[in-house]
Amino acid sequence: MCYLACPLRDIWPTSRSGIVKKRKILKQIKQLIKNCLFAVVILDGFRPNVVFEFGMIVSIDRPLILLRENDAKVDVSTYYPNSANLNLTPVTIDLDNHLSDAKDLNYALWSRFKVRENVRLIIQEYEKIMRNRSGYIQIVREDLWFS
Repeated sequence: MCYLACPLRDIWPTSRSGIVKKRKILKQIKQLIKNCLFAVVILDGFRPNVVFEFGMIVSIDRPLILLRENDAKVDVSTYYPNSANLNLTPVTIDLDNHLSDAKDLNYALWSRFKVRENVRLIIQEYEKIMRNRSGYIQIVREDLWFS
């Protein structure tokens, strides 16, 4: 099982009323991370929830594929949703400075628009982190992704 920390929406379970208590989400995230063989973190911005999940993954030494979008930027104005007309320029993500405590982590650059290259990149990164670990499954045919 793989845990994917990325900016996807509408993936949380809902109760009958449609409202999810934050404790249930956090509990589910912890359980998913604890039970996964490896994790994939996609940084295309510095969304607090993704950075939080990244920290949880690193804290339990889970094998990690860290992907940074080629032109990843932090849209700082999204942190101030009720402030009209903030004229803040998005900041390009610099992992060595913005996550300076994790400088020894390996990351790969990717582009969300290059699907075939991304599949190859993820397989390549998976091979690097999982080849000598228990739970490793060799991915033989990447062409199965493109029929």
